Amino acid sequence: MARSARRKSRPNPSRELEHVSGAYADRRRSDNNVTPTFRGVVGLVLGAIFASTGRIFLLMVTHAGFDLTALAIIYWNLESDVAHLVFR
Repeated sequence: MARSARRKSRPNPSRELEHVSGAYADRRRSDNNVTPTFRGVVGLVLGAIFASTGRIFLLMVTHAGFDLTALAIIYWNLESDVAHLVFR
């Protein structure tokens, strides 16, 4: 058997990143009325950072900060104020 025939082909990381980001956005589309497009973009950005650096700690801190900010906005009932900052 030829040596090249035994090698497994390497998957395309950008294609995998697209699929995982799309699946993540689709799976969580009903959470807090955040659009799947926004979740997909965040997934693509964080996934691209992971693909280029290979380190996940910064991404975990970023995700935790995002979640804690959302929790604080909900806890202190600031959703309307934040929405008016974004959508005037």
